Amino acid sequence: MMKFTRLAIMLASAVTMGAIALFLPFPVQPAEAASMTFTSDTTISTDQTIGAGETWTVNSGVTLTIAPGVTITAIYSSTINNLGTINNDGTFNSIETFNSGTILNSGTILIGLAIVNTGTILNAGTIGGGGVLVINNGGTVNNTGTINNEGSVIHIINGTLNNEGTINNFVDIFSESDGIINNNGTINNKCGASFTSGGIFTGNPVIFEECIYTLNLFEDSDPSDGVVDLGHSARAVVETNDNFVFFVTIRWIDPSGNVDSTKTFSAFGETGEDTFTPDEVGTWTVEADFGDDTITKSLDIRFLVIPESPIGMVALMASSFLALGGFMFWKRKSKPP
Repeated sequence: MMKFTRLAIMLASAVTMGAIALFLPFPVQPAEAASMTFTSDTTISTDQTIGAGETWTVNSGVTLTIAPGVTITAIYSSTINNLGTINNDGTFNSIETFNSGTILNSGTILIGLAIVNTGTILNAGTIGGGGVLVINNGGTVNNTGTINNEGSVIHIINGTLNNEGTINNFVDIFSESDGIINNNGTINNKCGASFTSGGIFTGNPVIFEECIYTLNLFEDSDPSDGVVDLGHSARAVVETNDNFVFFVTIRWIDPSGNVDSTKTFSAFGETGEDTFTPDEVGTWTVEADFGDDTITKSLDIRFLVIPESPIGMVALMASSFLALGGFMFWKRKSKPP
């Protein structure tokens, strides 16, 4: 019961990602196809759309080939049931696919909601998207290409994942106690992602990426030495590779502890920056708030007298008179009686 409960939750979590994919524009509007059952070998050589609520079924013993350069687009609530063989050399945008046959992929497969695999998937191309890849009931995925788990989970319930290519895990790989992972390739577990192997794991160890959170200060394009003249601006640049940091806030805090300026922006493992001109002499604090992690740096603002300014000229003349007076006093003291 725990397995199916977890699966239901993951499928539900992927619905939003699948729904969002519906509104992405396509440069060429494909022809819409109604529900179809393929009873003989068929090659699709033009772009097609599987309409909302429609189902494509590939019968046992039948091969459906998607030619190179062809895009198959599935609309929300559409389904593909593969009992035979799907040979994809193009781009296959799947919402929900149930595979108990064989999928041969040398092109691109994008998962909108879920691929539930109880058969065999041989991937020499790219599999990605924001949905769930479920390997269940003796199903097998043999990967010699690339799998990018970008939005949800690879869930191995009672099946086998054989990896000789590259798997980039941005969210979650979860193998149950009866799941098997044989890794003779590379599994990159990105910062913030989860990897759980409760079953059998063999081969190369998983590479766990170190999380990075940085705050650097600049004056124009040059790194700051931590000292800035009053009236000059400073630039704070933050960076993280944590895809679970959705927002970063930069705060400029004056010497009295007041927050004078705040900027919040979307992160998702990206770089952001903010420019500010301090208006008070003293030690300022620049704070980068990543949510669970906060980095602070000090910035000393000093008062600089510019000789070309009126104040600077007065100061320069005063210092000259003082120097001249000191010299005359020394000369008078040095003169013999």
